[in-house]
Amino acid sequence: MRWIMMLLACWFCLATCGCETHARFQDFPVTETETDEEITDPPGVLYCPGDCVKTPPATYTGPSLFWWGHPELVPACPVETPYQGLQGYLEDPKLPLFARECRITEIDLCEDQGQTCVPSPRPDYHVCIHHDDEEGGCPINDDYIDQRTMFDVQVNKTVTLCCRELGAP
Repeated sequence: MRWIMMLLACWFCLATCGCETHARFQDFPVTETETDEEITDPPGVLYCPGDCVKTPPATYTGPSLFWWGHPELVPACPVETPYQGLQGYLEDPKLPLFARECRITEIDLCEDQGQTCVPSPRPDYHVCIHHDDEEGGCPINDDYIDQRTMFDVQVNKTVTLCCRELGAP
């Protein structure tokens, strides 16, 4: 019986302390935050640390960075674009070329409407958009005019790559 009384006393003390602690937090005054009108200086000038490229049409995925080359020399994705996407073989009658997509997190830091900021690719990478092959070719009158066909080994389907010309701004 003593143990039951001690347990009830402890439970009562804990319940009382818990309520007082909760009440204490409710007594803190709520501070007002600044409104947009009170901010006089912008937080800083935003700029694209890479290249501003045209945002692809709605049916396309990307832009992404693609590496292609000899199948035994496939590098890991760069630190700036660490997420691997598609990978497979380019349809090239001259030699087998393996391609790997390194996905980017697109950043909206470009001044022009309809452009996306992407990291500057190393010389052995290309900025490309892509879609399933049955949807047609690359966009007409756009930056992505270098068309390649790739067989994605992960999902066993053909994909059309539309890449920017090398040296394009």
